[in-house]
Amino acid sequence: MRLRADRPGMALAAAVFGMVVISLITAGVWTLTDLDKQATTNRVDAATALRLAHTAETHVIAVLRTRMKDTTFNRLLRGYDNNANSSDDGIFAGYPTLGDSLSIPDTGRVVIGGGRYFVHVTDDPRETDGMPFVDANKRLLITCRGLTSSGSSASINVIVGNFTLPAIVVDGDLEISGKPVVSGACGGIHANGNIYGGGVATSSTQVTATGSVTVSVTGTKLANQPKIEVPDLNPADFCGSASYVYIGSGSPNFSSGIWKPNGADIVAGKTYCVNGNVEFQSDFGSVTTLRTASIIATGSIKVGGKKVWMTAAHPDGIVMMAGGDLDMQGEAGVTGFVYGGGQCYISDKMSVNGQFLCKNKNPHPGENYVSSSVLISGDPKFNFDCNSMLASRFGVMAWYPTIGS
Repeated sequence: MRLRADRPGMALAAAVFGMVVISLITAGVWTLTDLDKQATTNRVDAATALRLAHTAETHVIAVLRTRMKDTTFNRLLRGYDNNANSSDDGIFAGYPTLGDSLSIPDTGRVVIGGGRYFVHVTDDPRETDGMPFVDANKRLLITCRGLTSSGSSASINVIVGNFTLPAIVVDGDLEISGKPVVSGACGGIHANGNIYGGGVATSSTQVTATGSVTVSVTGTKLANQPKIEVPDLNPADFCGSASYVYIGSGSPNFSSGIWKPNGADIVAGKTYCVNGNVEFQSDFGSVTTLRTASIIATGSIKVGGKKVWMTAAHPDGIVMMAGGDLDMQGEAGVTGFVYGGGQCYISDKMSVNGQFLCKNKNPHPGENYVSSSVLISGDPKFNFDCNSMLASRFGVMAWYPTIGS
């Protein structure tokens, strides 16, 4: 029997079916919209958590470079009470220098409208000595975690270190043909290479090298030691004040890229930023009355046997900084931080009361006042009490983020 298309009920069934289909489509659209909204919310929360983690990183690096610059690495690992395996291990709280305004307690630091962030210090994971509260390589792992109000989290694992370096550090081989004496609490010598020569080095701490140490040493000498990073400093980064004296084309006693100052050109209390090389032309100052001045050159610096006696005027304690070679000869003396970006030569009875770093770059900007080696000859004297602009300068060595839930 054949069904009639105009029978009552068929239209109703079709309408009901259409409504069901439309309802399913509508529900699907709303489900997709809700999922998209949730995904957007999750992305925003994840970004907020990462921003909180970055805020924690900025906070901790800032206090390490300022308020806590004199805090030892072991103390940071053990917390303010300086006791291992206690509740404040690796926590930035309890230190009087921080107070409530800069502390980061173990419950985190609240950011209004965002959430909170946490910071925890542990030993560098590259250390495998089994002593988590004793630092051995001047590196720390700082975990910076952000947590939003809705529960999303993200972490940034930051390896930080500072430049607590010995009195003399050379990036490369070091030849010692004289009899240098290095004294002070950080009166050591280190070379990222070999230390050799026919001289005798006297050190109040130790003489170390990544390679061999064949020079005679009065004190302790250690070969095959870890590398010490020598920072690649740009002299221009330390010349930004309007109060400094800028030397270049058109300045008195400056020609062919070389400034040749005499004693009258070096005024007490001034920092001289030279766009080129420096060759001292006369004596100034004395062993009892050092001239307060600093020389920072994009090129090389040559003392050239002059009796130059200086103590740093620069606020960072820099007395001499060269982007290129550093040739220090004669019966002269300086107090402060000394840096050569190229090769370095110290001889005669030169006296350095401070830290001496030689980056040993080749090629380098500036004149080649020194041969391709780094040499210490004669009877120079060094004294370093661990206090220099790099002794407490924390820096980020590496970092990587981890996005949580």
